[in-house]
Amino acid sequence: MKNFFCIWVLCALMLSVESGNALVVRSDDKGTTIAEDEVINDDVFLFGEKISIKGTINGDVVAFGSNITIDGAVDGTILAGGSNVTVNAVKVRSIWAGGSDVVVGAGVQNNVVIFGGNMTVTEDAVIGQDLKGFGGIFEVHGDIGGTVNGGAGTFLFSGTSDDCAISADNITIRKTAHIYGDLTVKSEKPADIEPGAIIIGEIVYKKTGTDEDRDGRDAFAIAPVLAFLVTLWKIIGFIAKLIVGIVIIAVFQRFMRRAMNSLISKPWISLLVGFLTLIILPIAIFIVLMLIIGFPFAAFGLFVYVALWYLAAVFISCIVGEKVIQLFKKEGAISLFLSFIVGFVIITILGLIPLFGFVLKLGVLLFGIGMILIALWELLKDMRSKELL
Repeated sequence: MKNFFCIWVLCALMLSVESGNALVVRSDDKGTTIAEDEVINDDVFLFGEKISIKGTINGDVVAFGSNITIDGAVDGTILAGGSNVTVNAVKVRSIWAGGSDVVVGAGVQNNVVIFGGNMTVTEDAVIGQDLKGFGGIFEVHGDIGGTVNGGAGTFLFSGTSDDCAISADNITIRKTAHIYGDLTVKSEKPADIEPGAIIIGEIVYKKTGTDEDRDGRDAFAIAPVLAFLVTLWKIIGFIAKLIVGIVIIAVFQRFMRRAMNSLISKPWISLLVGFLTLIILPIAIFIVLMLIIGFPFAAFGLFVYVALWYLAAVFISCIVGEKVIQLFKKEGAISLFLSFIVGFVIITILGLIPLFGFVLKLGVLLFGIGMILIALWELLKDMRSKELL
């Protein structure tokens, strides 16, 4: 899912570069609403206690809040997390949602993946491909074009689907159910299949009951939830770093340009300075920490060290993004903000590649720290020459 998210963001950014639009980000502690008559032709990030989407969004939606309700049309993918998540969108491509209570009653073109304490797919739901659900209570009443599978404490099915494979303690197949493939049940007891239910394929019952089976089923149900939480944390960190980078550029734009020029003119010196700083600074912090009065200085040194680690990617992203944009835009000024966003996403995605990603991140760290320190040194020299220090 992490790979999916990063690739999705890169595609959105490429579209924004082509059309000249930017991502739409809205955040409000009290609530965020997209009105019924509002049309947004872009990808949308929404944060708030209460989120309501009644309008039309021609793009992907990322929403995190306490109560989320999506009733409008979304021509893209929905990624939502909150206490109560309800998606009754007129149309949507795919849904990834997690929360205490998750309700899906939308017309979905592709897949739906949900996690939660109580998960309900209503009678109005029409899902073109597969449905996956992991949590406490999992109810499916809608029309599923593909397979239904997942793990839950209680599973109730009264809709239609192809194959259905469920691991749960209590499984009920209502008389209105139509399963046009196989029904595979993993449970301590057989499924309760009401008279009138139609199952075209085979009914496969795999009895569980041993401690090993219970542990395996619990892990099966919990693992996707943990994966969702980890991914959510990474997404929040990704967005936070984007925001920090944009703020730094807005406040220190001239210094950012100075640092970029220092790396372009002195790349190997920047690498050397970054390498020496990475090694020497922790040693210096440890030595100072051993002194009786050295704790405040060591704490400050540690703060500087962590800040350099964090900011290195921000500065390098600006150069990478600018060079990439120059491949398509031969004339005119290039915004540092756009350069940073494009470069940061590219570095993030390439950083997912095994081994190469490690080498890339190390290079970003060394060159980034070096260019920042060289730019600071040159700034101090300029201030001294102008007798400002």
